[in-house]
Amino acid sequence: MKKLLLILFIFSFSSFALAKDKWTIISLTYSSGPVSPQYQSTWTLTIDNERNATYTSKGAGTDTTYSFTVSKSKFNKLVSYINKYKLISADPNSMKTDNMKIGGSSNTVILTVQNADPNTDQPPRKIEFPSQQNEEWTPKMNNVVKALTNCIPGNNSGK
Repeated sequence: MKKLLLILFIFSFSSFALAKDKWTIISLTYSSGPVSPQYQSTWTLTIDNERNATYTSKGAGTDTTYSFTVSKSKFNKLVSYINKYKLISADPNSMKTDNMKIGGSSNTVILTVQNADPNTDQPPRKIEFPSQQNEEWTPKMNNVVKALTNCIPGNNSGK
């Protein structure tokens, strides 16, 4: 009986150890920055972990919203960067730069992470990455932003 309890204890402990948080939504918001009203624009791309996406654009009197499914190849490229750079466990504070630029356009990436343990009753965690990063993170986040923008139908330029 003690062996059975020990085995159950080890099994339950290992399942907690193997439980991993997973991302559920990633979004990118672009802002043109402080420019004349006729040139102001913002757009947001939101993609869930099942490849469903929504694109919303606002600016110069036009508002556009549409939904689509991201292709498998573009989605896999995005997921590869999320995993390669370990964005789920990355510390956004460690990405900040001391050389902040004032003005200009900006890209903000937010990753929503669901807690893997349903017993903790915690809301999803939102990780907002700084729009300007240090030298280590700038090329990494540029890759993530390019992968996200490439998911938008008709946009293969990475802009």
